[in-house]
Amino acid sequence: MNTIKRWGWPLLCALICAACGNKQVEPKHNGYSQFEQPDTANHVQRMKDYHYNATIEETAYHYDITRKADDSMPTVQNEEKAIFADNYICLKIEKSGAEFFHKTFTKQTFKAYLDPVFYKSSILDGIAFNKMENNNMRFVASIGYPDTDYFMLFSITIAPDGSYNISKEDNLEMNEE
Repeated sequence: MNTIKRWGWPLLCALICAACGNKQVEPKHNGYSQFEQPDTANHVQRMKDYHYNATIEETAYHYDITRKADDSMPTVQNEEKAIFADNYICLKIEKSGAEFFHKTFTKQTFKAYLDPVFYKSSILDGIAFNKMENNNMRFVASIGYPDTDYFMLFSITIAPDGSYNISKEDNLEMNEE
């Protein structure tokens, strides 16, 4: 009995400590889904690739948006000296099953609207459908400083004939669906 008391308690304490030490801590979430979290494992940080497609309600239009980090484009460096890859975004639109618009956008596409200092330090973040307006599809493009909330918005208006127009957006009204 003395042997059990003498070795039992230390053994029990050791087992409890070992059991508690193996608990995994739940990861903290920062608002990004795992798919969209920026890749910080490499020296050059890259946004995760993104793919989204949808059909515009009550129309014959279906769009497909794909974003990919592109190592062939010049990188961007922020104030903390972190280096970021820029992105390209491919927008395809079909009408009644037939493709009528297909364009790959880069930051270069919007260069005429950007201050040279902002252009040099920013990346193309994303493109999203906004709304239908007078039979035109309106998409919004975002160019911003990487890893910040500072960005500029641009409207991409696509006509039913496949032509498009880009304009800088100062006051954006989003479609509330």
